[in-house]
Amino acid sequence: MLLLARYALVLVAFLSGVAQAAQGQQYEVYEAPLPIASLNRDRLFNESAYGQALIAQLTERQQVLVAENDALQVELEEEEKELTERRKQVTAEEFAPLAAAFDEKVKRIRKEQGSKSARLAEDLDTARVSFFRGTEEVIKELMAERGIIYILDEQAVLLSSGEGDITSEALKRLDRLFASGALAVADP
Repeated sequence: MLLLARYALVLVAFLSGVAQAAQGQQYEVYEAPLPIASLNRDRLFNESAYGQALIAQLTERQQVLVAENDALQVELEEEEKELTERRKQVTAEEFAPLAAAFDEKVKRIRKEQGSKSARLAEDLDTARVSFFRGTEEVIKELMAERGIIYILDEQAVLLSSGEGDITSEALKRLDRLFASGALAVADP
């Protein structure tokens, strides 16, 4: 019992010392906003004249590929109809190599068109990377002017007053640079 009382007294003395130390300590209160901003990268890409030019270029290439695919599909359907008619006129042994050749042609065309589609998707990713490299200086200027040390992607921000979002200002500056020719879309 005496040992328990001794521990209780030591604990009370310790806690009182902690309380006194805490009362005497001053904590800094931040009155100025922290130098952090947010940026909506998707909006910057999709709404800026520079991003829209990149998107237009890729959309044009996609439309060409779709038209090419449609033409190939019509061609293959015609060839398949002819092959079906031919089947009625030849023996199974004569037809087998014709069918195999048509099947190989279809596989080759699908592979080629799939490669073109995959290349177009890669080019979109490359265009986005190129876009953000091209916009880096604008964003760095905004950071320097406003004393920003961190920029968070808007998707990573849980709550915000909206006052730290620099997307609109970055859009204006990018559009001015694009209009002046300082930023240009490279040929594919």
